[in-house]
Amino acid sequence: GLDYKDIRNREHPHSYSVLRARFDAWFAEQAEKAGAMVVPETVVDRLIVKNGRVVGGVYLWQTRQAAERVYSAEWRERVEKLYGTKPTITWFDSPVVVDNSTGGTITKAA
Repeated sequence: GLDYKDIRNREHPHSYSVLRARFDAWFAEQAEKAGAMVVPETVVDRLIVKNGRVVGGVYLWQTRQAAERVYSAEWRERVEKLYGTKPTITWFDSPVVVDNSTGGTITKAA
C-alpha cells in the first residue's frame, strides 16, 4: 500500500507529495482491477474527443512491434464487442520527435 505522513504545509495545506515509483505501480494495479489496460513506455500525444467522449488517441510507441503486441487480434475483438464497431488503426512513421520536456529531439529510428 501507500504510506501517509502528516507533514503540515501551512502555506499550501492541501498539497501532497508522492513517491512516483510506488504510486505509479499501485495506481496501475488499481486501474487494471477496474478493467483498464495499462501500457507502459507509451506516450499519449493527443486524445480524440467527440461529443464529450474520448474515442481514440495518438500514441508515440518505442517500436512498431510494441504497438502491434497491444493491438492484437484479442484487443481488436474486445474493442468491437465493447463499442459495436471495428477499431481503425493508422500507422505513421515519425523520423523526428521534439521532446519539449528535455528541450531535445529524438532522431534515431526505432
